[in-house]
Amino acid sequence: MALTNDQPSARKIVCDNCDSEDAAQSRCNECEIFLCQYCSEFHKRSRPTKHHELVTMEQLKSNAGPQNIAEKMRCRKHKEEVIKLFCKTCQTTICRDCTIVDHQGHKYGFVEEVAVEQKRHLQSNLNEVKQRKGRIAQGIVNLKKFNEGLEAKKKSTISEISHHFDQLLKAVESRKREMMEKATSMTNSKQKQIHTQLEILEVALASCESSIEFTEQAFKNGNDVQILSMEKYILQSLEQLKTVKDQTRPCVTEDMVFIIPSLVQETKKKLLTKYDVDVAPANPHIATLPSRKKKKCLMLGNNTL
Repeated sequence: MALTNDQPSARKIVCDNCDSEDAAQSRCNECEIFLCQYCSEFHKRSRPTKHHELVTMEQLKSNAGPQNIAEKMRCRKHKEEVIKLFCKTCQTTICRDCTIVDHQGHKYGFVEEVAVEQKRHLQSNLNEVKQRKGRIAQGIVNLKKFNEGLEAKKKSTISEISHHFDQLLKAVESRKREMMEKATSMTNSKQKQIHTQLEILEVALASCESSIEFTEQAFKNGNDVQILSMEKYILQSLEQLKTVKDQTRPCVTEDMVFIIPSLVQETKKKLLTKYDVDVAPANPHIATLPSRKKKKCLMLGNNTL
């Protein structure tokens, strides 16, 4: 990070070989340390280190990366030996001394050579995992969309159910009003006839009362001459009144019944129990209902439940 950061405030890389805290000018790949200008010159002149490879800071910055400055891995058993070989027999990294003792007679090769083939194999597996990752990610997207579709389908189905039963209720209410209006109309017609009959009887009653009262007053207040002189008219009135056949019983019947077909109750139960919400796959390759769970669908206009 310090190599790639060009900001003035960035922490500078100092020499690891001395306590001068001077800025590093190079790095020794063998010793794996940063060196200032003075230590770099000394490193080149010193007999033990004069053959070491020094890389300038400019070269490091132009090709900065962890692999370029990583510490060399050393053998766990032979602490001073750098791991440069790969034992194909044991499938593990080894140093030069390991080939003499623990891995004698085994097949091995240089790390750089074996890594090419192993990286190719790893890359192949990596590509397959990446493909799986892509399938999983796409599957998650598809499932989320599918779940949204389920929610939308639920809302539309509930809306269809509500609309259908609202229509049924409207039809029932309409028929109910028709029946009530018919009952009212039939009653009004009969009551009209009863009112006419009442008017006739009330007129007849008044005539009878008038004739009776007149005759009784004549008996009470009139003498024989007077009664005999009016007898003809009184008798004629009484004769007419007594011969009239009055219709005192209602001219209509009060019978009125609400007719419920005998099959309605049974049909109502069957009809209501046949309503259902079920899975009806459009594509047989997606899902198939078990035969024991299949149900007949009710056609509701353009909708099917």
